[in-house]
Amino acid sequence: LQANYHQTAVMRACALRCSAWLLVWGLASVAGQRAADRGPSEASLRKGVTATLIRKAERLSQYTGLIERTRAIGLVRALVDAYDHVIFHDGPMDAAHESHIRQQVGEPLGSRLQFIDVAARFHSRDGLIGSATKNAIKHGCPATLYRSKGYHAMCSFWYNDIPEVLAVSYSHLLRIDDDCVLLHAGGIHARDPAPHLRNKGVHIAAMPYSSDDAGYAQGLEAFFAKLAQNVSHHPERRWSAVPHTVPGRLAIPSPYTNVMWLDLAWARSDPVRSVREAVDASGCVASNRWGDLILWGATMRLLGEAPPMLIPGLTYLHISHNTCVGSGCAVLRAQTAYSRELYALEVAAREHRLHAFYGGDVDRVVPWDGKRHMYLWDFFPPSFPCAMKERVGNFAEGGKVMCNPAALRLVGGNGCHVLSFGVSGDVSFESMLAARTPCVIHANDPTVSKLPATAPGADHAPCNEAGGRVTFRRVGLGTSTLRSLDNHPLIRLEDHLKELGGHAHVLKVDVEAAEWEVFKELSVEALMHVDQLLIELHFPQRTTNAAGPDSGVRSVFTLFRKCEAAGLYPFSWEVNHNPSGFFGQRPWAIEYSFVRIDSLFTKTSLEFPGAANVNMTRFLCQLPRLLLSDASSKSAVLAMPPKPTCVTQPVMSRARHQVFDVLGAVSVAPTSCGLRNFPELVEGPKKGDDDKRLCSAMLNEHGNDVVVSIGSNNEFGFEEQVLKCAPSLHVATFDCTVREATNKPRTPRVSFHPYCISSKDSAQTRTWASIASIASESAAANGNPGGRIAILKMDIEGWEWVALPQVLNMTGDRGRILPRQIAVEVHLATHQRYDVPGFVSKGARAVLPRHQEQLRELRRSMEAAGYALVDRNDNPWCGHCSELLFVRVDSSFTVAADSAAGHRFYPVVATLFASIVTACPFL
Repeated sequence: LQANYHQTAVMRACALRCSAWLLVWGLASVAGQRAADRGPSEASLRKGVTATLIRKAERLSQYTGLIERTRAIGLVRALVDAYDHVIFHDGPMDAAHESHIRQQVGEPLGSRLQFIDVAARFHSRDGLIGSATKNAIKHGCPATLYRSKGYHAMCSFWYNDIPEVLAVSYSHLLRIDDDCVLLHAGGIHARDPAPHLRNKGVHIAAMPYSSDDAGYAQGLEAFFAKLAQNVSHHPERRWSAVPHTVPGRLAIPSPYTNVMWLDLAWARSDPVRSVREAVDASGCVASNRWGDLILWGATMRLLGEAPPMLIPGLTYLHISHNTCVGSGCAVLRAQTAYSRELYALEVAAREHRLHAFYGGDVDRVVPWDGKRHMYLWDFFPPSFPCAMKERVGNFAEGGKVMCNPAALRLVGGNGCHVLSFGVSGDVSFESMLAARTPCVIHANDPTVSKLPATAPGADHAPCNEAGGRVTFRRVGLGTSTLRSLDNHPLIRLEDHLKELGGHAHVLKVDVEAAEWEVFKELSVEALMHVDQLLIELHFPQRTTNAAGPDSGVRSVFTLFRKCEAAGLYPFSWEVNHNPSGFFGQRPWAIEYSFVRIDSLFTKTSLEFPGAANVNMTRFLCQLPRLLLSDASSKSAVLAMPPKPTCVTQPVMSRARHQVFDVLGAVSVAPTSCGLRNFPELVEGPKKGDDDKRLCSAMLNEHGNDVVVSIGSNNEFGFEEQVLKCAPSLHVATFDCTVREATNKPRTPRVSFHPYCISSKDSAQTRTWASIASIASESAAANGNPGGRIAILKMDIEGWEWVALPQVLNMTGDRGRILPRQIAVEVHLATHQRYDVPGFVSKGARAVLPRHQEQLRELRRSMEAAGYALVDRNDNPWCGHCSELLFVRVDSSFTVAADSAAGHRFYPVVATLFASIVTACPFL
């Protein structure tokens, strides 16, 4: 009985608990349903969104501004979580482009970005743009095509469309265009402006803009005045006359919309929506290009809103106009003015000392003047303040002191360039900078054939998320008279800058006293395109201490005066004590660091996510043994990456274009060839278009030779396959149509050269190089000037007809220069824009005349040069394209004597088999 009673009690308790839970669940369900019926809660409607609008770029390097803008948002922690982050784009965005943007932006924002295609809405008014529609004539806004159709559509998008495109769950918008970068540094602390603006009842905030050009706002004033007359339906509308104080300007205070905060609930309200719909119906944005700036200003004026105010808590650089906007600009201006004044006082003190001690004559200066207790460098103290300086690289020789190196994280990888001259046996500066920033570090040194194999980062691929990399060329810094060193070119700084688009964020110079000749000739204008200069000065007097015209003092004064005239001021110095400590010489070597006062380095923040948790071994992670004292701990720090997998496929028929049958039968390759298909590993609708066929068994025979790949289009699938299947080979890729090879594998085994094929070397708008020069540079890039070309791969849209005769007619050691294998895609037609010699215009294309004769001559000339055609692979996506593989015939590679007869037999067998299959379905 007691047991039964206990069991009954337990059951009752369980029933009570279940009933309670059911009651709670039921009440919660009812409450939830009622809440759903009422719509989103007040808290849920407080979510903001940042947004910008871009066009899909042809090249990844064109996203530099967008990446810099978005990175800067990510540095403002108050905006990261309180907002969603949207990138509107006109037309489909390739997955590769989207992935590139996310990767370059980095965390915490990269993975949170939302990409939204708005092409349908963006182009919905294309037919009206620049047209004199009835409505436009009615409202007095004549048709003018201002700038481009896209500009008209953009204005309409940001005024008419943006409140409707964004989800209703967003309560406010922070528009930041891709040419605007938020500042968050030294006295400027960015914050979320939404709480303050909501408390003040502000609906639009942006930099006030007093007037707009009346030329593309014709009819706007009369249109809004007429809207104000409809007071019966819209009593909130009021319009006051616009003063015409400045000819040609429409004086309506408006928000400068490049960076604008907008209350979306207000923009969607009936009073504002009715105005926007009336403007859209007028067609004047499309016909006359009424801008979104003045439209928002006129809307605010019509509805009685106060003139726009600055966005509190945000300061930004408008890069297109080179202006600073926001309350923080006063802080920057004060800091800048103070720094300029401080340094100007130092320069005045230097000139005063020079006149007081030496009568103003630099040739009378004694470098180490014991009488006055001065030495030369006391004339040039690093008195320009940089509160964010730090050493990058080794703690002694090899490292450099930079001002705010983290600022480079705000520059897109394709637009960030660091020029480094003089690396010798230490690339700690280059590798650490590449590890911490997305920059391309262009290392140059004519005295070494390649980056030191024992130095961190020597494989050009620091293993971290920043995405930076190091490239190397065996060239140096020269002048108009200093043009070579040991037969390696010395190039003027002006020409180096031109190769980078005219600007270098950082210039490092350590060229063992050659700096004096360089700076003697160097123009101030060239230095104005450098934002930070890190230089080691090598004073010529090492044991002597003499004044005079040949003392070297004048060269020092010249260098500093040129830097100062260019706006570069010294903020750091370090005397190199090795000469005096080890060799009993005077301290003739000294490191100086200069920074431009109005550069990104002096206006941005050191702060970046995760800075406090950085593991230094990741900065130099390629060779952890340099950081660790014993071998036992190496494996625990960094596991070696898995060995790459070589993927090849059997050769199969894809298509057959009869136009190429004139080439004749393909020779039967011997088993020693190992003919295989090297597939393109990237998925896509034309997967296989870039497949290449090679004699795979011959790859290991080439040793340390080079593969020359001509024609890239910034795609490196072929190169990646060669790296996996032939570990000892080096690949040199050439393409003058690609300015920056952003997709190049990050390894020293692949080098990129922006050259195209020509009969001779030249440089106009593009750099052209002959096959002989390409062969030499490819071997030099591999550090093996005597090396052979193992494989020549060409996909150059018709220019193969120019390149192949050059290959066959090269002089010199033909046994070394002539490639062992030539994989070439032959084109009988191409696009007009490629301007291929010998092709004839035919509509939108250019075609090869007498192509049958040309194909026969190709086969004949290749055989005359000792090449056999061992494979023909017609392109199924291109009816005038075929991939051909030629292999040099020698004692180790022979083709079957009856190859022609054998290949005449194969079509017969194939036809017979096809007939049997057709007749016998069960097969």
